[in-house]
This record gives sequence, structure tokens and C-alpha cells, in this order.
Amino acid sequence: MNVYFIDPTYIKPEGWEPLLKYLKIKKVYSFIPKEQLPAGLYSLVESDLMALYPKQDVKKFADFCTFGLRAHFEKQIRLITADYADVKSVPKEELKNYNSQSPHNNLFLDTENCLILLELSSNYDEEGHISVPECSLDTIMERHLPTHMAAYCLNILNKKYQHRQYQAQSAFVLFNKYFSSTYRYNHASREWNIYNPRFSNDKAVSFLFTIHRGVHKISPDEFPIIEKENKRYLTRIINDEGRKEYVAFMKAAKEAAERAAAEREAYYESIDDGESWQNEVAEMTRDFWKECGAAASNCESWPGWD
Repeated sequence: MNVYFIDPTYIKPEGWEPLLKYLKIKKVYSFIPKEQLPAGLYSLVESDLMALYPKQDVKKFADFCTFGLRAHFEKQIRLITADYADVKSVPKEELKNYNSQSPHNNLFLDTENCLILLELSSNYDEEGHISVPECSLDTIMERHLPTHMAAYCLNILNKKYQHRQYQAQSAFVLFNKYFSSTYRYNHASREWNIYNPRFSNDKAVSFLFTIHRGVHKISPDEFPIIEKENKRYLTRIINDEGRKEYVAFMKAAKEAAERAAAEREAYYESIDDGESWQNEVAEMTRDFWKECGAAASNCESWPGWD
């Protein structure tokens, strides 16, 4: 079973219906008030909406939603251990019929998946490294909201049943606000790692490519395949505003990475220049003895001397 964390800000209005259908969303929890949801989205999810953020205690609301997820896990996930002594006993051809930690494989099962709507932001550090998306409510929560919910849900199940089978048969997936990167939760390390499924030929395929292809198959008229310069492209689900912001964000991150690389190169060039360093040391030594005198009787005037 999959749990998706998605920021709805830049998703095209016509994209929601095929997206919800392809992801097999049947339970929705929104950390965005009704009046702030994109036009048309509320009517699509209203019948499946389990909780709507009341602008009150966010931690209590997050815990309430997490208990709802836990109950849904128990109802939807058919545990392998209910049919076999252990995972190793399952015939290889039968494994594909069970939920797993693979979001890609879970897409092709009949399990009802969950959607968490929330506002996310993307950031990068001085080195240009892009970090895991953060939630606008993280400051109030004093922790990363998606991590809190994923960890709390799995901890409850692991403790209640004294096994980790629900953990082994579920996946938490976090999309960035530009719908250009996906991250999968790792409960062992409490970290989110970039997720792109890898197949038997060891070839990695973008999870978002799989989703966009699914959206195209459901709504080929709204999301057609575009041919350009003898290449075929899937129509993106993100709108023009989001695309422009994404391009600007990636450009800024690249520039930060280039500046950091140039600074490192300049630094290493300076310390690798042995002759230059030796000359600098010799000059400092001459200045020291000139200031302090031959007998070093005036050393107190030299900065740093004690």
C-alpha cells in the first residue's frame, strides 16, 4: 500500500481526476483548509476526505490522521505471514500479488492508497545540494511532518503486533512541489531517499515517468504525447507557473553548486602551491623578528602572542 504526500499548488486542474484514479486514492487527509485548496479539487476528494485541517493544534491533527492511516493499513494490507510461514516461503511468482516497500509494484495491486495534501517547499544549501521537501507546518510541529506521520504510523503497528510486516508491505512517498522528484521513506534511518524503481535488468526508471504515462493513458486528450525534434514527450501534469518556478529554482541551485566548486578549486590551488606557501611563511617569519627584535624582547606587540 502507498501513502502519498503531495502539494497541490501547481498541479493542473484537469490533472487531478486521472492522477487520483491512477494512484488509486481512496482515503484523503488534508493539512490545507478547504478554502485554500485548488478550485475543483475539493469536489473530487470530498467523498474520500477523512480529515480536513481545522487550523488548530497541528500535532493533534497529525496524530489523528496517523491513527486513521494505521487503521487503513490493518484493513487493506494482506500480510504475507497470514498465508505463508515467512517471506522466503512465498513462490517468486506469488510475491507480486502482495504489497511491498516498492511504490511502483504497489501501483498495480487493488489496494486502496492514501493521499496527504500539504504545502511543501524545496530548498538547497550553499553547495547547491537540494534537500528533502519541507512542510509549511514543520515550524509549528517542531519536526518534519511527513517523517513524523510515517514513523508514528509504523511504530504503532510494529509495537501492537510485535512484528514489522506492515512496515515491509507499505511505502510512504513524498513528492516535491514541482512534481519533479519523489522520495521514499526509510524507517530504519528515519530518512527520505530519492526513489526511482530499479528493474531486473538493473535499469532505473523515473517513478514520475510511470505516473505521467498512467495519467496519459487515462486522459490522452488532456495529456497527449508531444512529438518534437523526432522525440516523444509526455505532457507534464504541472502548470506553467510551477514549471517557471522549477526552472528558476534549479538554475539557482546550479549556480550555488558552481560557486562552491570554484571556491573549493581556488582553495586547493592556494594550498597546493608549495612555493607560494613557503614564501608566505618566510615573509611572516621576517615580519615577526623585525617587530619583536633580535632578542624577541618586544613579542607582546605581535598579534596573538601570549
